[in-house]
Amino acid sequence: MQQIRRLRFTEEIDNKIIELMKKYGNLPNCYVRISEETNKQFNSDYTSKKIRQRWMSKLNPKLYQKPLGEDEKSFIIQWVENNKAPDDPVIHWKILIFAIKEKFGKLRSENMEYEC
Repeated sequence: MQQIRRLRFTEEIDNKIIELMKKYGNLPNCYVRISEETNKQFNSDYTSKKIRQRWMSKLNPKLYQKPLGEDEKSFIIQWVENNKAPDDPVIHWKILIFAIKEKFGKLRSENMEYEC
């Protein structure tokens, strides 16, 4: 059985991603370009998907990283109750994150662990 090697992000790679997002962030396929340059420089194998996930969950300077406030927790519970379809158990987190940003002016991570 083949072992899967998980690549860890280092501070050096994180800084490179931040630098390259300033350069390519407004271009289509920016994550592909960033993964290519990062992999070339660090002899690594980060996919564009992993680069995007890292940016969206940790590195984006617009992210609000502090824990949820009580008002945000209440909003999330109410939003889920109002927007969850009875025949569809899926909670559309990307839409919820946008709603949180609209209501509170705080951009939250797509991968944040929400405890309500």
